[in-house]
Amino acid sequence: RSLNSMDKKGKCLFLILLSIFCLLLSVVPIDAADEFITKYDIIYQVHPSGLTTISQKISLTNKLSNIYATEYSLNIGTLDVQNIKAKDGLGPLETSVSRSNGSVNINLSFNEKVVGKDKTLNFTLEYETFDFASKKGQVWEVIIPKVANISTIDEYSLTLNIPQSLGKPAYLSPKPIRSQPPFFFFNKEAAAKGIMAAFGD
Repeated sequence: RSLNSMDKKGKCLFLILLSIFCLLLSVVPIDAADEFITKYDIIYQVHPSGLTTISQKISLTNKLSNIYATEYSLNIGTLDVQNIKAKDGLGPLETSVSRSNGSVNINLSFNEKVVGKDKTLNFTLEYETFDFASKKGQVWEVIIPKVANISTIDEYSLTLNIPQSLGKPAYLSPKPIRSQPPFFFFNKEAAAKGIMAAFGD
């Protein structure tokens, strides 16, 4: 986390870093509990080809009157990331992408400057990867990264969207809090453990 004074009015630069290590499967959000109320609504949509679209809907509510978010950074521990899109309330976000040492770093610059206590910035980030779903014989295995330090996030929900062509669920661990195929819903506690699932015969 980077928090620096910008001028005498107390405007601040807040940079959120989120690291995803694929295969080892851990997600590490930086603690923003002192400055923001954070809410994450994540959807993992698996396509028949095994491509997974990850959609993150994130809201940051200011706890202080002199702090606001200007950037968001995401580091993904794989080079297999494509079709990166992001937007806030004013439209598409300026996105810079760099690749090095087997990982991809995505940095977003917000259009909106949401200032004031209890004011909320909402934005979305979407990208695709083949790293979360793979076919083993007649079975599709789906592995969703666990979220480390999830206690620093105020609200977190995760939805897994599985096409019927992948087959019926053979197992899901941990169990979803609710199922309405093709959707499987998980809470904050499940996300902290990571999700493993298999579909097919």
